Amino acid sequence: MSVEEKQDEEDFTIFPNFLDENLSLKKKKDLYRLPEWMSSLAKRFDSGQLQTETTISINQIDYLDEDIRSILINDLSIEYLFPVQSQVIPYLIQQNQSHSPIPLADICVSSPTGSGKTLTYVIPLLQCIRHRVIRAIRIVILLPVQDLAEQVYNVVNQIGNKLQLKTALLAGQHSFEDEQKILVKQQLNG
Repeated sequence: MSVEEKQDEEDFTIFPNFLDENLSLKKKKDLYRLPEWMSSLAKRFDSGQLQTETTISINQIDYLDEDIRSILINDLSIEYLFPVQSQVIPYLIQQNQSHSPIPLADICVSSPTGSGKTLTYVIPLLQCIRHRVIRAIRIVILLPVQDLAEQVYNVVNQIGNKLQLKTALLAGQHSFEDEQKILVKQQLNG
């Protein structure tokens, strides 16, 4: 191996070893940093400041429709929102109500399993489309694995049915033609 090839190998690391004790904390943080074009537009939500005693009861949340609050309390047995939900849900609902000609920005939430990410996007999505008069495909949720798709579908379906919204799960369980028919049938039946 030539010196030049060896130098190229040393300068290019695809997967850094985060357990390497020689890798400084600053270097580790730099590896997690968002690209400048993303971080300059990012809005940060600090869920760490929310404590259980400062959370608000679902009954006192005025940005959610009354029947959605009722579904959360009576059908899902949810009395309080998790910190990530308390931060992101009102932001998403407010952005949808702003009627700005500028498209809404993407949101990326990084939070541990079981912290409420699914309801964080399902609640605002369903609240924002539920009063639409013309029946059409309004929401498509893409997920990386079939098990997760089924879990999210169950949550969306449970809330959606109470709001008279039709839902469908297309996760490669049937042929493309059959899944296409499911969508057409759902749309025709309203």
